[in-house]
Amino acid sequence: MDYTERFPKLDKRSCEQLVYRAKSLVGQYGFTGEDFEDIQQELYLHLYRQMPKYDPKRSSKATFVDRVLRNAACDLVRGQIAQMRHYTKGNTSLDQPISFDNEGDITLGDTISNDHALGTPHAANDMTKVDLSIDMRRLLAQIEPRMGQFCLDIASEKSATQIAKEHGICRQTFYIWKVRIRTLFESAGLQAYVGANT
Repeated sequence: MDYTERFPKLDKRSCEQLVYRAKSLVGQYGFTGEDFEDIQQELYLHLYRQMPKYDPKRSSKATFVDRVLRNAACDLVRGQIAQMRHYTKGNTSLDQPISFDNEGDITLGDTISNDHALGTPHAANDMTKVDLSIDMRRLLAQIEPRMGQFCLDIASEKSATQIAKEHGICRQTFYIWKVRIRTLFESAGLQAYVGANT
């Protein structure tokens, strides 16, 4: 099917990428076949708004379109998950008895650990991990795979020599790449995640 008529301003390759990305979401994260056209329209609008930012000096058009569509799809999924969060669970009171014994009723609230209650350091730490995961996925989606793997290797316990050897580069190149990664993190507003010695 020719989608260029449906999506004016896009070439055939970009239309194919858009349709492929929309099809990949159908049947997942609560999206159904009925959502297919809505997903396409959302992706198209996002891509259309981002096209003025395309710079042929930085990447090919196909790469730019893929990254924009990937980020837009992530936003759609994030919104979809937020809408159906805990859709299988009903509202239940923490005072609801779940067990009866000789010593009195045991309520649902009695079974929940205070370690993960909102406002505790554990809860804040868990949310920071979720935020970090989302931020890292978005950043890694924007850089070439080799640099993404390099970034993950830096975060590991590997030494500079070991990482350089695995990537087939000298130590000087290792440090140049390391500065590039730091700059990427800072430009993405993620300097809080980059340690002082990274």
